[in-house]
Amino acid sequence: MRRGGAVRAILASVEERRSESADRSRAILLALVAAGALGLFTYFLGLGSREGDALSTLAGARVGSLSFLVITAVVTRAPLRIGRSYLAAVVAVGLADVTANALFAAASGRGLLALVAVLGSLYPIVTVLLAHVVLGERLTRPQQLGIGIALAGVAAIAGG
Repeated sequence: MRRGGAVRAILASVEERRSESADRSRAILLALVAAGALGLFTYFLGLGSREGDALSTLAGARVGSLSFLVITAVVTRAPLRIGRSYLAAVVAVGLADVTANALFAAASGRGLLALVAVLGSLYPIVTVLLAHVVLGERLTRPQQLGIGIALAGVAAIAGG
């Protein structure tokens, strides 16, 4: 099932081949690093929830993330200020992230990981669709195909 999720994620996020941007290789590398980091994060979040307390696991994850952010900002001398116009959106995203992680941790601790894995594998689709709706991004044929395959896969799994 993990491999199928990876295929759906790749198909749902494929970029057009005509793009010759110099930053394309860097974007692919960053995407691979992000995928690995997200995989490790969810693995350890699930492990911590099964072996310990979900709340302390989430608190530790937030402390670790914040520490990494501050250290990175200090090293790169990047500002950490958020404009007032963006503050509500940043808070909403943060609350949604913490809620999603808490629900994942709760499901992991209760042994519902198979269901969570199927639903969680749909996040690339949500990202692509939000980019289409909110930012007006165009959906390419491979992205449309990937979304269709992912939804068909979920329907097949749900149908037994």
